[in-house]
Formats: sequence, structure tokens, C-alpha cells
Amino acid sequence: MMDLGFRLFRFWLILLAMTGCSPNLQEPITRFELQAPKPYGYVIGDEIHHRIVVETRQQLDIIQDSIPATGDQNRWLNLKTAKLTTQATDDGKRYLLELTYQIFYSPLEVKMLKTPAFTLYFQQNGNKIEQAVPEWYFTLSPLHELAIRKEEGKIYLRPDAQPDLIDTSIYKNGVAITLAIFAACGFYLAYCFGLLPWVNQRKYFKTACKKMSVLTRQQLNQALTAIHQAINDTYSKPLFKHGLADFYAKQPEFKQLADQIDWFFAFSDRYFFSDRKYCTEEEFSQLKALCLDCRKIERGGV
Repeated sequence: MMDLGFRLFRFWLILLAMTGCSPNLQEPITRFELQAPKPYGYVIGDEIHHRIVVETRQQLDIIQDSIPATGDQNRWLNLKTAKLTTQATDDGKRYLLELTYQIFYSPLEVKMLKTPAFTLYFQQNGNKIEQAVPEWYFTLSPLHELAIRKEEGKIYLRPDAQPDLIDTSIYKNGVAITLAIFAACGFYLAYCFGLLPWVNQRKYFKTACKKMSVLTRQQLNQALTAIHQAINDTYSKPLFKHGLADFYAKQPEFKQLADQIDWFFAFSDRYFFSDRKYCTEEEFSQLKALCLDCRKIERGGV
């Protein structure tokens, strides 16, 4: 009985010792992984992205100087960026090291190359721990054909593929129609504003409006004379109030202003043939408005 108890005690003691020596409890680095892209199909100028994942115990800190320095790694490989990110995990830390290499090598045939190996160092309480990052092999392809063809002793260059042409006829028609509309509008505006020198356009009221713009109501005589002159030139002879019906018959476009024109002749008669030799500001504004409305009709407006 005593012998059986001693054997059981020794069994549990050995089991406990084996558990205490478990590598999972002793390893300072619990995970290491090099995540890399496909190892083939690269040409000069391409970039290679590596992602290194290292998980450690809580007290383990990476030594920054062990991270590869950016710059030329050899005559054809350049390390563009090296970015380290630290994350907390349930039982320690996770280090993410992202490396971006760029290739500057143009082989004559498919060639196998490798990124250099390096060692990451960690420290804990003055102790240094190493984690090796192995070399990574990949193949690099030439920019020309594998079986090089030659013409007259020179390397044959294949022309670039021609891009597919897009049918632009519908857009051309739209642009042509738009330009024609803009041209017609521009021509019409130029005609209305008298900017076409070869078009014999009447400018009688244009001259009157120009004079009216610098006159004041104290210069009423000149203002009335300017409007009378424009009406007479339009009628081709002096026009008096009793001849307005004939004027509208020959110039029907002015009939829409009949009320204003009738008022003008009544106002003019009162000024020239009575003792009322003045006008109010409102009446002078009416004279200017009549002149402008006649100018609009003269240049083709409504």
C-alpha cells in the first residue's frame, strides 16, 4: 500500500514538473509570421510589400534600432518604407512591421532574387532576445520577350497596342448644334446693339438716348428737341400730333407705345405753347423711359 502511494506521488510530481517546463509558458515570443505576396511576376520598378507579425509577452519590448533602415539594401533593392505598429493583446503585445521594397533591376531573362534576411531584437530586464526574419525569394521577369527577335541586328520592338476608338459622332453633332445656337444668339445681340457695320440699322433713338443720359430736367428744351428729332427722322419728315395715325400706319411697331407717345406730344405742346416751362422729376423720368422704349423697338426689340 505504501509502495502504491509513493508511485502515485512520484507520478504527479513528474507531471507537475513537465507542465512547468512547457515551452508555451516559457517562450518570450509566442508568434512569428512573415506575410508576403506572390513570389513571381515582378518587373523593374515594382514594389513588394511584406508584413511581419510578432506576438510577445507583456514585458518584452522591441529594440527600434533592429528595424531595417530605409534606403538602398543592395545595388538593385531599395527599402522605401518601414512602419512599425504596436497593439495590445490579452497576454502581451503584437508588433506589426510593414516593409515596402522597390526593385531596380532589369534582367535579360527570368531571374530568382531574394530580399535580405535580418534579425529583430527584443529586450526584457536587460536580456536581449532575437527573432530572425528569413530571406524571401521571388522571380523577376525581363521587359522584353524571352525569345528575342532581331531585325538588321537590332532588337525587334513591338509597337504599343492601339486603344479602342470611341464613336464621337453624336457628341460632334451636339457640339455643332450648340455652337450654331450660340453664333445665332451672338449675331442677334450684335444686330440689336448696332455692332454690325454692314447692316443699315436705324440709330435715331440711340442718338437721342445718348443725349438724354447727360441732360437734367433743367435742360428740358434740349431733351424734348432730341426726342422730336428722333421721331421726325424715323417718320422721314416732321411729325405733329395730328399725324400720329399715319405714323403708326407706316411704323406699326411703335403703336404699342401709343399712350406714351400721345402723352409726349401733349407734354411738348404744353411746354412750347404755354407758360409751363418746367417739369417734375417724375415727368423727366417718363421722357427717358419713352426714349429707351423707342430705342428697343428701333433695334428690333419688343
